[in-house]
Amino acid sequence: MLRSDSQISADSLRYDQRTDRMQAQGHVRIERNERTYTGSYLDMDVERFEGFFTDITYQLGGGKGHGEALRADFADKNNMTAQQGTYTTCRRKPGPNWVPEWALNATQLHIDNEQEIGKAQGAYLHFQGVPVLPVPPLSFPITEKRKSGFLPPLFGIDSANGFELGTPYYFNLAPNYDLTVTPNFMTNRGVNVENQLRYLEPNFAGDVKLAYMPNDRLRGQDRFALALTHSMQIGSPIGNISFGANISRVGDDNYWSDFSSSAIFLNSVAAGGTNRTLPADITATWGRGDLSSMLKVQKWQGLQIITPYDRVPQWTLRYAQSNVQGLDWSVDTDLTQFEGDRALTRQPNAQRGFAWAQVSYPMIWPAFYLTPKLQTHVAGYQFDAPIKSQQSASSLVNTFSLDTGLTFERDTEILGVKLLQTLEPRAFYVYTPYTEQSLLPNYDTAAQDLNLTAVFTENAYVGHDKISDNNLLTLGLTTRFLNPDSGAQLASFGIAQRLRFEEQKVTLLPGQAPAASGLSDVLLGSRLNLGDRWVLDAATQYNIQTQQSVRSVIGGRYHVGDFQTLNVAYRSQLNASEQVDISWQWPLNGLWNLTGGALDPDSGRYYGLGRIAYSLRELQLVDSLLGLEYDAGCWIARVVYSRTPITPQTANSKLMFQMELVGFTQLGIDPFKTLTNSIPRYQYLR
Repeated sequence: MLRSDSQISADSLRYDQRTDRMQAQGHVRIERNERTYTGSYLDMDVERFEGFFTDITYQLGGGKGHGEALRADFADKNNMTAQQGTYTTCRRKPGPNWVPEWALNATQLHIDNEQEIGKAQGAYLHFQGVPVLPVPPLSFPITEKRKSGFLPPLFGIDSANGFELGTPYYFNLAPNYDLTVTPNFMTNRGVNVENQLRYLEPNFAGDVKLAYMPNDRLRGQDRFALALTHSMQIGSPIGNISFGANISRVGDDNYWSDFSSSAIFLNSVAAGGTNRTLPADITATWGRGDLSSMLKVQKWQGLQIITPYDRVPQWTLRYAQSNVQGLDWSVDTDLTQFEGDRALTRQPNAQRGFAWAQVSYPMIWPAFYLTPKLQTHVAGYQFDAPIKSQQSASSLVNTFSLDTGLTFERDTEILGVKLLQTLEPRAFYVYTPYTEQSLLPNYDTAAQDLNLTAVFTENAYVGHDKISDNNLLTLGLTTRFLNPDSGAQLASFGIAQRLRFEEQKVTLLPGQAPAASGLSDVLLGSRLNLGDRWVLDAATQYNIQTQQSVRSVIGGRYHVGDFQTLNVAYRSQLNASEQVDISWQWPLNGLWNLTGGALDPDSGRYYGLGRIAYSLRELQLVDSLLGLEYDAGCWIARVVYSRTPITPQTANSKLMFQMELVGFTQLGIDPFKTLTNSIPRYQYLR
C-alpha cells in the first residue's frame, strides 16, 4: 500500500477508507523517510500516523540507530514511544539469536525524529548481553545534532589527584554559542569546576575556559585557571582591521605541576604540560596594500622561572614593495616599552625604537641567480636606570650580502629507476662592519640555530638588540633526486660550511667567547623518501678540528596507511644530551604484516600506541606513554598510561580510560590531546 510518503506491506492488510484506519498483521513493514518499522501487528490512522505496533523492530534514519520493542505507540509521524525497547548502533548480523554488543534497554524509550533525540526511562546499559550499568532518566541524540543535557562521565586515575570523576553538562545556547560545565571530583584534592564557553559569529570567534577549585586539600588554598582566545576582523574603507587576544593565567606557581594534563592548562602549553611561561597578549593589526601596522600589549606569567620582558606596548609599521623596476624593498619600524621585574633582572626597563630598511635586486636566469642586498638597522634605547652611567644608547649597522647559485640537471638511473638529478652549488657572502654594541641590553634577542637554512642568513642572532659583525663566505652544495614525470623529490643531500675572514666581535653577553675566524663546523643534511611509506631525515653539525659531532638528529617515519605509523628519532648534543625517541600507532592483529592489510571492521581490531623518550646520558626515561585501543565496530575502548616528568626526581602519572559507544556516547576521559601531542601523525579511530 502506498500512501503519502509511506509504503506499507503485510501478509494481511485491512483498510477502512471512511475512517482512514488500517489494521495489518503478519510481516508488517513500513518504510518512511529512510526509517523502517517491521512487526507482527499494526493498528494505525494512516494520515495522522497515529496508532500502535506490536513486536516491533525499528531502523532510524541514516541506517545507524536501531532497536526493537514489545510495543510501540506512534503519536504522529515523528514521535514514537517504545515499551520495553532497546537502542543500539551495532550493525545487525544474520540469525535469530543475534545480540548487539551493546544496547540501551529501557522500560520506556521515546524517539523524537523531528528534534533528533531519544529519551529513556528505567534504562540499563547492556554490554555483551549483560546489564552492566543502571542509567538514570536521560536524553541522547540519535544524529550528530547538538542538544543540551548531561554528557558522559569522565573518569581516570592520577598519581597526585587520585581517582577523578567528572560529570559535564552541555548547554546548547544557540547554533553559534555553547557552554560546558564540568564538576570534576578528585579524591585527593576536592572538586574542580571547569567551564568552557565557545562562540562563533561571522566577524569574530572565541573560546573561554575557566576552572576553579575551592580549598585544594593537598595545597590548602583555592586554585583557578583561565585560558581565553578571541579573534575579530573588521572591514573598513581605510583597510582591514583585526583584533586578537590570547590570555592564559593560573592562580599559583604550582598549577603547572598539579594540573599539567588538564584541558584548560593544555590550551596554552607545550606537549607534556612543561611550558611554564604563560602569555597574556592583546593585538590589533591593520593593513592596506603595501602598508601594515600592529599594536600589541603582552605580559607574561612565569611559574617558578624568569619570564621574557613584557611589551607594554609594542607598535610596528611596515611598508614593503616587490619588483619595482626590478627592486624588492621594505622598511620596518618598531617602538616597544620593555618592562620586567627588577628584582629578577639585571637590566633596566627601557623604551626601544628601531628602523630596519632593506633593498635587493634579484637577477634570475634559467640556471643561475644573483641577489645583491643592502640593509640598514638603526636602534635607540632610553633606560629608566643608567647602564655604565649611560641613560641612553644607540646603534647604526649596515650590511651588504650577495647570494648566488647555480642549478645543473642530468638524467640518471639507480637500481633500474630513471631519475632526474640536480646539482646546486650556492655561495653567500655577508659583510657587516663592526659597530660597538656593548652598551646595548638584550630584551628579545637569542643566538640563531645553526642549520642548513639559517647558515644562509645575514645575522647570527634572532631579534633586534644585537646585529653581528660579519665578514664571511658560506659555501653550500645540494643534490636532489626527482621523479622526472611528477617532479616529486625522492632524496636530497646537502652540505654547507662558513669561512669567516675576521673574528666576530659582537657577542650577546659580556665576556662571551666570540666566533673565531677560519672555517666553521660542517653542516650536513639529508632526506630520503623511500616510496610512499618510509621517510628518513638526518642532520649533523661536525667539528673538523676535534673530529666530533657537535649536534646530530637522525629520524625516520614509517607510515603505511590509516592508524599505522612508526616514528623513530635519535638526538644528541655534545656534552649535553643524548636521547632516543620512539612513538607509534599500529594494529596489533596484523603486527607481522608490515603491508598493513585491511581487516573486517566488525571482526574487532587492537591497536597499540605509545611514546618512549629515553636519555642515554642519564640512563632514564624522560617521557613515556603506553596505550591500547580496541575497535569492535560499534564500540571502541581505550586505555592510556602517561608519565610526565615534573623535576629530575619526580613525575606525574595518569591512567585514562575511555569507552566509546559509537553514535551514542563516550564514557571516561578522552585522551585525544595527550595522544596527538605525543605521537606524530596519530589518528583518532573514526
